[in-house]
Parts: sequence; C-alpha cells; structure tokens
Amino acid sequence: MTKKIFLKNMNYLRGFAILNIIIVHIWTIPTLYVENDSIYPKIINVTKEILFHDSSIYFIFISGFFLKYLSFASPLKYYKTKFKNILLPYIVLSSTIFIFNIYIGEINFSLLTFFRYIFLGEAQVQYWYIPFIVTIFLISPMLLKIPNKTLLLTLPILLILPLIGTRTGTIISLGQYVYFFPIYILGILCAANYDRFIILIEERFLLLIAAIIISTGLIVIVMLFDPKFLFFNLYESFHYIQKIAILLFFIVFFKRIDHIDINILNVFAKYSFALFFVHFFINDLLNKLLMEKYYDIFFTSTFLIIPISIFYSLISISLSLLFCVCMKKVLGYNSRYIIGV
Repeated sequence: MTKKIFLKNMNYLRGFAILNIIIVHIWTIPTLYVENDSIYPKIINVTKEILFHDSSIYFIFISGFFLKYLSFASPLKYYKTKFKNILLPYIVLSSTIFIFNIYIGEINFSLLTFFRYIFLGEAQVQYWYIPFIVTIFLISPMLLKIPNKTLLLTLPILLILPLIGTRTGTIISLGQYVYFFPIYILGILCAANYDRFIILIEERFLLLIAAIIISTGLIVIVMLFDPKFLFFNLYESFHYIQKIAILLFFIVFFKRIDHIDINILNVFAKYSFALFFVHFFINDLLNKLLMEKYYDIFFTSTFLIIPISIFYSLISISLSLLFCVCMKKVLGYNSRYIIGV
C-alpha cells in the first residue's frame, strides 16, 4: 500500500476540534459561583454556546475523513486499531470512574448503572460519543465498499436531514444518528475527492464566511426569541450549518498556512483522544481542589469574571494536557490502552 501524504491541515483541524470540545465542557467555572443576577456569567455562557456547541461535528468529520484517507488493509486490522485505541481505554476509564463514584458515595453499586456507563456513555458528559461512534465504526468497512459515485449522489439528501435538528443532546437515539451520520459520510467523500474538494471550497471561501456570519446571527435570534417552525429544532439546525461552515473554512485556512509549524495544534492533535477522555475529570478535580476551597478569591459579579474564567479554563486545559503527557511518559506504548495515546 502506498504511504499517504501527511496532511498538516487535517492534523491542525484535529487539534482545533479537541480544543473546541474541551472548551464547551469546561468553560463554566467560575461562572457557576457567581450570583444569578450578574450579566457577565450569562455573557460567558452565551458566547460558549454560540462558538462551541456542536463541536462534535468536527470530530465526526475527521473520523470519516481518515477512515477513507488511511484505507486500512483489512476490516480486521481496522477493528483491532479502533478497539485498542478507543474502545479499550473507554472501557477502562468508564470502569474506573464507576468504581471511584461508588467509593466516594456518589452512586451505589448496580450492574444496571455499570451497563449504562459502558453502553450509553454515562460515566462522563462527553462519553456518549464513544458508544455512538463505535456503532458507526462497525459498519465503516462496508461504507468503503459503496462506490464513490453512489455516495456523492446520496450526500445532498443526507446533508439536508440534520437541518431538522434531530440532535438529542448527550442521549444516543435515532435522531442523533440522523444528525451526525451524514457528516461522517461527508468526511469519507472529502477524503476520496480531496483535491477537488479543496478547490471547491477555495472557490466558495467568501460564501463560507457569509454562511458563518449569517448562521451565527440566526443562532443569536433563536437564543433571544425562541421562534418555532413546525417540528424543526432551529437551535440545532443553525448550529449544524454554522459548524459545517466553520469546519470547511478551517480546512482551507489551515491548508493556506500549512507551511507554518503550529506546534500547539500538533500537540493537541497527538493527544486528542486522551484529552477527550480525561479533560472533564481533570476539570472536576480542579474545581473541587481549587474553586470550592478558595471560593472568595474567584467570587466577583463584575466584568473581571470573564478574564478570570478564561484564565481558569487555560489552567484546566494545561493540566489535562500535562496529565496526558505524563501518563504517556510513565506508561510508554501501554498508555494507549488506558488513555488512548
């Protein structure tokens, strides 16, 4: 098999994607500790939702893209790789969290709870993604056998379906697949037609920027006025459009600057799945050790809560990355079985 060219822009996109996913989960502290009538926590939460909600779209696109681009020699090799690097660390960490939560008295021992942790991804707020994407991984080798032309013909129909806004939060459902699966197919097709795909986006670059601006404006309108339209979830519909536009924008933007080494994005790309697995736990631990003990230091209802929250989030992200790097150093190759890197 011919070795594929390393695509720096797609690696940068992976780093960008995990940063977005982390931020949407952790940029809530110390706003949780500010009195409800302060406007500044609301500004933070609205900004976070507008910019980072639905960032899973980036991860799903990347998964589809590299499925096609790397083209595993056999389905068995593909399944083994996904089991070792994603499913096994997920099971290890979910089981560890289950035992830990029993130990601290947060839950009682229950096989039903354990099964929900494993099969529904309820151990952490972001873990729903793993059982969801694993079911897509199971059929992925079959997707590669579908002719490129057939996928191209079905793509327009598939991409329209998520506009209904069927996303169901962190609950795995049929609506969740209707919302995210077309993006996985888009990733496959983009990898199969990469050069044409890049040219196509380049030619419509200004249109993408317009789509980002307009969809962002529509999201703000929905947040302010909560308009209704038939059975559509307009909030998720407009986020879908916005995130697809941002995704395509950054693919081309990162390609334009791929002569520059953006080491921080390379590092986040390398540790992307490890960071996905541990960031919420590290942030929760930081909250208990720092925020709850030194509440008075962080408490303010003034504008200062915004820079404080950003600084806190940077600390949390840095600690998550440091934890992953240390685990990799200590465990070496075996770390991939525990944290996925």
